[in-house]
Amino acid sequence: MVVDEVYSNTVFAPPSTEENENTTKTGEGKRGYKSVLNLYAPLPSHVHVCWGFSKIFGVAGWRVGVLVSENSRVLDAVSSLLHPHEASTDTLHGLAALLETPEFSRQFLRELHIGLSRSFHVLADFCACAGVPVLSPEAGLYALIDLRAYLPHPAGFEQEKCLWKQMLEATNVNVTPGQMMHCGEAGWFRVCFASQPPEVLSVALQRLMVFLSSLPRAH
Repeated sequence: MVVDEVYSNTVFAPPSTEENENTTKTGEGKRGYKSVLNLYAPLPSHVHVCWGFSKIFGVAGWRVGVLVSENSRVLDAVSSLLHPHEASTDTLHGLAALLETPEFSRQFLRELHIGLSRSFHVLADFCACAGVPVLSPEAGLYALIDLRAYLPHPAGFEQEKCLWKQMLEATNVNVTPGQMMHCGEAGWFRVCFASQPPEVLSVALQRLMVFLSSLPRAH
């Protein structure tokens, strides 16, 4: 079993209850992620945990991750791939220095959780005003918005692709069509709310909602 924990440090738990409202204000919700590594000691030989720096620290181009496994066969197989795929010395030195300053990491994560919560609520508020349903995540950098009402009936992924192109051309804002994420139904779009500050996110969402308001709603 491979456990991908690359988003494990992005839990911000948007408020759905009074308790969550209190925790979200501080960015330190009680719903924090519990790693598989905290459940087993030692880790079973059939369980392997992956983690990476890219999503948390915004260094996707560095392509540095961690594999935790107690299975010697798995470790030997991965080790044979290290030489042609290893990160540069400068990259590893910088990341090692980051991990050696735990107070910085803790403060960074606290601010990250607060920022993710704020940005998600910007998205949620815009969608609520426009009558666009949104799936509220408890973690991550993205949320799914439901634009099925803006697709002609019967709706399929070709119609979804057409709507995506129209939005992109009209607003210069790129959201990810659900088909690219293997959604089972056309009309869902992924919005990244973490890549820009709230004031920039607000401009992008305003453009999207103005565009959507110009379209007929099919149902």
